[in-house]
Amino acid sequence: MKTNAQSVSDDLLIQVETLKSELEQEIAKRKQAEKALLESQTRDRLIFRNSAIGILFYDQNGVVTELNPKAEAIYNIKPAAAVGFNLLHKNQQKGVLKGVLDSLSGNPGYYEGKFTDCSSGRVFFKRAHYNPVYSDQNEIVGGICMVEDITQEYMTYEALAENEKKFRLLAENSVDSIFELDLEGFHQYVSPSTTEIFGYTVEETIGSHFSRYLPEAKLEEAYEVFGKVLSGESIRSYESEAIRKDGRTIIAEFSISPISKDGQIIGFQGLTRDVTAQKMAERALAASEARYRLLFESAPVAITLSDYEGNVKDFNPTALKTFGYLETDVQHVKFTDIYAEPMARAQLIQELKQYGIITEKEVRFKKKTGELLYLLVNMRVVEIEDKNYILSMLIDIGHQKQTENALKESHAKLRNLTKYLQTVRESERTIISRELHDELGQVMTAINMEASWVAKKIPDSLNTIKPRMEAISELSVGAIRSVKRIISKLRPTLLSDLGLTAAIKWEAKEYQQRTGICFEVNIAPEEFEVSEDLGITLFRIFQEATTNVIRHAGASIVVVNLMKKNNEVELTVKDNGLGFSGDDILLNESFGILGMRERVEMLDGILEILSKPEKGTTLVSRLPL
Repeated sequence: MKTNAQSVSDDLLIQVETLKSELEQEIAKRKQAEKALLESQTRDRLIFRNSAIGILFYDQNGVVTELNPKAEAIYNIKPAAAVGFNLLHKNQQKGVLKGVLDSLSGNPGYYEGKFTDCSSGRVFFKRAHYNPVYSDQNEIVGGICMVEDITQEYMTYEALAENEKKFRLLAENSVDSIFELDLEGFHQYVSPSTTEIFGYTVEETIGSHFSRYLPEAKLEEAYEVFGKVLSGESIRSYESEAIRKDGRTIIAEFSISPISKDGQIIGFQGLTRDVTAQKMAERALAASEARYRLLFESAPVAITLSDYEGNVKDFNPTALKTFGYLETDVQHVKFTDIYAEPMARAQLIQELKQYGIITEKEVRFKKKTGELLYLLVNMRVVEIEDKNYILSMLIDIGHQKQTENALKESHAKLRNLTKYLQTVRESERTIISRELHDELGQVMTAINMEASWVAKKIPDSLNTIKPRMEAISELSVGAIRSVKRIISKLRPTLLSDLGLTAAIKWEAKEYQQRTGICFEVNIAPEEFEVSEDLGITLFRIFQEATTNVIRHAGASIVVVNLMKKNNEVELTVKDNGLGFSGDDILLNESFGILGMRERVEMLDGILEILSKPEKGTTLVSRLPL
């Protein structure tokens, strides 16, 4: 029998084993949990990096700690510039600040609208959700921003809204009845002027069939008209008798067009005008005034009417918006006050008095706030009530001017980059040619000397070895010539030592000896100096032009003229080869020709290529000294 001590010991062993088993299970569970956590973090990181929505993290002070590639693209910013950016201190937009502060207070934040980037000044539209980020102790340690660039969506919505607004404005103010019918001919929309023409209210007209307003004898003709419209034709003018609510017959003029959606006709839209003879004169005058006012009010360009003294008679809404005035301001505005340069207006008035019209003049104006405007001006003298007025149409070209300036700046940067790359390339060529001369040239010369020495020391009894040594010597001589030729291509020493004219003459002689093509070189004056950059450019153009002749022209004669004329140098390379048409010049501009154009434009020069089939080709380059 077991003693009490043995029983206790056995129990302890069982408990130890049990605890050990539970501990091992707990460790296994923790490892599984850690693995699952790692996999979850990997998935989260993958989602974060590849999300189609921009994501930013910031700490409790509003400082950006991390952002994903989409956010970098939306804000057009590098991570190094974004991380550390304080959203609370540097961002002056209230909506964005409120979103960040809401999230740091434990509430979700939201902002949608125009956003101006603090660092670049770029303006776009965004939609952003701000939410708090909690620690394991359920404390707010920062926030997360989910952002989308909705510029395109916003611009599309604004354009649609503006178009709808213009249409409704046109419809509500039109003296003609504007209507929309479904395919069955029932009214879906009519403008208020329907009541004046037909006597029915808008409410009475909506849902009614168009046949209600036509005599029975005219229905067949009307159905034929709608049949044409169903085939895609727009009816500009269709006259018919019509019946008013009071039973009176009038003459109405209709214009009808199809309404299409996704390529399918889904209804009809048009205008109805009362052209009854008894009211023709009165209605014609009213319609003319309405059309003018509609054009004036709805025109997308600024239209103004003023006298020669600068007193403003009328501003259309676009003009008010352009200059920042209210309608109540117009009577107090002097046209002389909105010119940035008063003398500019005086010159325009002088031209108007002389010619009666001014077209597309760029003039600087001032807004009510003093901000400058660049406007394209069209002016005409019109007579109203026996007095001459100036009718002006002003188009805002500020964005265009900014684009032009940006394009000029971009071209300048590209030109400087090209110049830098050309300089680097020439420098590298110089270094390589020097290395070839100093290292490889000396080695090949040493090999030649050693081979010649060994050949002289070989006894006649070893007559099979001596020819091989002589062959080695000849190969080394050939290699030396190749090295010299390569050095010449990279950076002719004559160009650095004796100048451009000597280098061109020497290069032409080399081409003639190698190809058999006759080269005629004419230089006037015989010797003249140019800058290093200009000399390299002219020499490289000469090399590229002659290389093209040798490869493609099939010429037997090449004439090279290098002339100094006043303040410019003209290089002409002319051959008697195959030539090509003018269209081929545009279609087949090789990298070589493009390279020549870049070199010439970099120095503010001009490159022309003239050619005709079977008449040869002439390349002319003019560069300022």
